[in-house]
Amino acid sequence: MNKFVKITLILFFTVFLYAGSSLALPYSGNPTSLQNALNNITVAPSPTPGASSVNVDANYLADSVDSYWHITGTGGSVSTVIIEIASYAEQNLFGVFYGDQYVQLFDGSASTGSQVTLSITATGDVWVNHLDTGTDFASTSFGYYLDSRPANTNSGLWHSDSSLNTDGEDHMLAYQGTNTDTVQISPWAPGVWTNNEYVLAFEDLNGAISSDHDFSDFVVMVESVNPIPEPATMLLLGSGLIGLAGLGRRKFFKKL
Repeated sequence: MNKFVKITLILFFTVFLYAGSSLALPYSGNPTSLQNALNNITVAPSPTPGASSVNVDANYLADSVDSYWHITGTGGSVSTVIIEIASYAEQNLFGVFYGDQYVQLFDGSASTGSQVTLSITATGDVWVNHLDTGTDFASTSFGYYLDSRPANTNSGLWHSDSSLNTDGEDHMLAYQGTNTDTVQISPWAPGVWTNNEYVLAFEDLNGAISSDHDFSDFVVMVESVNPIPEPATMLLLGSGLIGLAGLGRRKFFKKL
């Protein structure tokens, strides 16, 4: 393998890791409650029970990566509530959106272990728990949202796409499974937290007014999904590879 190909591959993996690493808005709250939530569902070694291999302060996806998602399982995606640590837990609403269309998955009565199955047909029809909601997305991709407006006027409608949030802040952190931890969300049987399962952790308060940035106000595990990196990330990757490859070719031909 010649030198410029090696460098190109290095750049590829560097940009890939950049896109998927913890480069979102800095986690500025107290991580204890969210870390405890992950530790408490960890029931098998990684390295010991009760200690999640995921560090909430360091392992969340970049904001440019977790804005939009797609379902990887033919039957749909199951969402399971882990915990809500919020004064407004009984009013917060959680669901998915695309454009100006919203589909609610959980209302304020949801508690630990509550489950919902989200399915989207090839034409964008949105089904919840195997029933057609009557809402048709223009795409099979979608974002997640938490609506805390019913609870407090200082709250808002918070999207996984931070550009849609009125305070301009990131209100959702996403954590990918590492294929090492066995987790259990009562009353369901334990299972390995795989890399196509993510924990989504929301902050429900307005960052410009009263947010504590602890991201433990609504915590849910979503499975059979993967994020869709924003086009800018892919453009950076493509332009970097093309530019470096071109530089390598020029050096190569100068030697001839």
